Amino acid sequence: MQARYFAGSKGTKETNRTVYYDTPDHLLWRNGAEFRVRGNKKGHKQAVKARIPGQALFARSEAETAIPTAEPDPDHLRAALPCKLAAGLDTAALQPVFQSDVERRKWVYDHGDAS
Repeated sequence: MQARYFAGSKGTKETNRTVYYDTPDHLLWRNGAEFRVRGNKKGHKQAVKARIPGQALFARSEAETAIPTAEPDPDHLRAALPCKLAAGLDTAALQPVFQSDVERRKWVYDHGDAS
């Protein structure tokens, strides 16, 4: 898309914050799982990704759910993890490991029947 179509338009700005969590001993990471909360002014979502035992290197399950605040929901985390890993996880020990803040801009170009 050429810049001339958007001249003078700032588009729509959206800032997303993503925080990844793990235990101090990195239990999730060591077992091929990751747990994050992503949010913006529209709301928050929590996602759990876990390696599927016996499957290809990049095969993994993913469970995402909306949550009311930026605080993690440990019940969703436990339900989405493989049983063995969930049983050994102390959700009270979860702590932020790293955070990313991303600003996105979106422009919508309307051209006849196509958007």
